[in-house]
Amino acid sequence: MSIFKNSEGKEHTGEYVLYGRVSTEDYKLTTFTEKPMSGATDPYKREQLMKAVEYCRKHKATLVFADLERLCRKMWMTLRFLDEVISRNKINFIVCNDPTISEDPMRLQMKALFSEWERQRISERTKDKL
Repeated sequence: MSIFKNSEGKEHTGEYVLYGRVSTEDYKLTTFTEKPMSGATDPYKREQLMKAVEYCRKHKATLVFADLERLCRKMWMTLRFLDEVISRNKINFIVCNDPTISEDPMRLQMKALFSEWERQRISERTKDKL
C-alpha cells in the first residue's frame, strides 16, 4: 500500500494539521484560514488573505504560501496582487513547494502562467465529465 494518494479533482475533507520544522526557536507561526473558494477568485476578495497581509505589514512578518496556486490561478491577478500589495508593502513571502519563486521574477511569472493553464484544464475536465 502506498502512502501517496492521487487526490486531483477530489474534494479535500477532514481535519488538517500544519507541521513546520524550523532551525531556530526564534520563530512564530500565525495562521489565517480561508473558506473554500474558486482559484479564480481575486486575491483582493479573500478576506483572510488581506488580514494576513495586514498582519505581515504590521509585524514585519513573512507571508507563506504552500503553493502559488493557493494565492490565485489567474496569472494577471496573481502578478497584480504581488506587485500592488506584496512588493509595495515590502512584505517578504515564501512559496513552500518552490522557494526560488520569491527570488526570481521570471520563475514566478512562469509558475503563475502554468497555474492559470492548469485551472483551464481542470475546468475542461470537469465540463467533460458533466
